Amino acid sequence: MSNHHLDTVGYWAEPKLLIVEEYAKASAQVLKDQPFIKHIAYIDAFAGAGTHVSKTTGELIHGSPARALAIRPRFTYHHFIEMEGTRARRLRQTNPQPDVTVCQGDCNEILLGEVFPECRYEDFRRPLPAQDQSARGRRRSRDL
Repeated sequence: MSNHHLDTVGYWAEPKLLIVEEYAKASAQVLKDQPFIKHIAYIDAFAGAGTHVSKTTGELIHGSPARALAIRPRFTYHHFIEMEGTRARRLRQTNPQPDVTVCQGDCNEILLGEVFPECRYEDFRRPLPAQDQSARGRRRSRDL
């Protein structure tokens, strides 16, 4: 699989990804310990291709989707949203799992129309949204 559609990320990306990963791990554990919660969804509204190229080393690094999928206890479901078609296709090809949905398009529309209706509070379902608001050149979710 070609790497030319991967984001090249600066030195700040790896610590930021580690913070998101640790937050998701802690949240997953806390939510799994609640017996009344039936479903915990990890949501990444700006998922990218799932892998990045480090500007510092030139090496491939795992993005937030790969890190979220490795978390134990595992989330019940994973929703990854990416605006750009090539990145969404790559993410879909590398994560063909039954508890993973990769959507391509505007995260505002997808979150409100497809994802959040699956995470209804009254159904004992909880979302853990992870958004990279600093993503350059992408439309941001202001009203979420």
